[in-house]
Amino acid sequence: MAITILKKPLNIVPAYNDIEIQASTTQHAQPNFKFKVTVDFPALGYSHIYYVSAVETDKLYFNLVDIVTKYIRNYAPQELDGFLGTGNIELISVTVYVDEYYSGASHTGTSFTFKAWNGALTKDERGVYAINNYIINTGRNNIWLNQIEGGLVSGGEVRIKSNQDLVLRFLQTTSNYINTVTIETYDSSGGFISTSYIASPDAPPSNIDFESVVIDVGTNGLNRISSGKVTGTFPILSSTVAYYLVYVGCTVGAGSQNSILKVTIDDFAPSGDNLPLFYLSRFGAFDFHNFTGNHVKTLNAERSMFAGLNNYFQGSHTEGSTYTPKPTQLIEDKVYNNTYKKNRSLQSQALSEYDQNKLQDLITSPVIYTNADYNVYKFHAPSDVNYTIENRAEMQFLKVNLKEGQTERRQNG
Repeated sequence: MAITILKKPLNIVPAYNDIEIQASTTQHAQPNFKFKVTVDFPALGYSHIYYVSAVETDKLYFNLVDIVTKYIRNYAPQELDGFLGTGNIELISVTVYVDEYYSGASHTGTSFTFKAWNGALTKDERGVYAINNYIINTGRNNIWLNQIEGGLVSGGEVRIKSNQDLVLRFLQTTSNYINTVTIETYDSSGGFISTSYIASPDAPPSNIDFESVVIDVGTNGLNRISSGKVTGTFPILSSTVAYYLVYVGCTVGAGSQNSILKVTIDDFAPSGDNLPLFYLSRFGAFDFHNFTGNHVKTLNAERSMFAGLNNYFQGSHTEGSTYTPKPTQLIEDKVYNNTYKKNRSLQSQALSEYDQNKLQDLITSPVIYTNADYNVYKFHAPSDVNYTIENRAEMQFLKVNLKEGQTERRQNG
């Protein structure tokens, strides 16, 4: 007997793209021959067996995407306290056994193991896919899976509110991993204030739990983090901080690197509100865009009505010999089941070319939520969100009509 693997997944792959196996056998002429494919999720305790007929006489063609994505979840990281491992949630390990089955018995073939994360790359990205483009790597400054325009080296900058999440997502290995995140704070004139250090609690990662990791380096996350997880200055942020630099210190093979991100605290646009809209990107991280402008807020009210009964005779009447005029009482409509839903129309500032490319993931995202206040998170069904690109004065703007999707109740009348 002999199974030859002709095609199998790379060691780390995006779960929502095709995950193909191709194999051949020398035993295809055996009675009632089938390939036996066992898909095992060892850390989760699940296993699935498939019996697949050979095609082209001796070939197996099998796509794992449907079964793998059943066990992948999109973890929306909120209210984090330092680092959090999301392995076995957004990253899973899969072992595949390809055996031969004939004459009523199974015959051992071969096996392999790979890992899948909650990514969904475009066909162009899949055509040039390399693992090192998505795990921590010396080859690029933005080692995170988030779509953030550059780092300090290219003049890039992220602007967030004074109470906003900025969750960075990383894929790690036992040779490429985060050691420490360093925060340097500065005042509005560029004067240095302080340095704080947040060490990874599992470096290098001891198991798959920490091979996918997130940390909130936004103002929410740095204000929320426990003192025991920080060395250097604590609290990290003070009222005089205007911006800060985030250094992600990594071990990469035999070397090391720092990736740098500048974060500026900016609560308001020239006028109007600042509302972050978070969305799941195709790389599996939750990115955001801050809509800063005069947003239109509307209500859709729904009321059920019924006619109230009068409690006395209508019209004039006589009592004995006395005539008493009485105007007709109007029938009063009553209100019951009085509910309403809120809608928002969000208006972006002028979009850069980078914004226009990045926000394609917002328009196609299956998971969208807003963070209207410090701990108020609202998830929105994609069917309740509509997008319009507007062109004005040779600039592009994104308008988002957002139904909040929550029914509120008022008193009956």
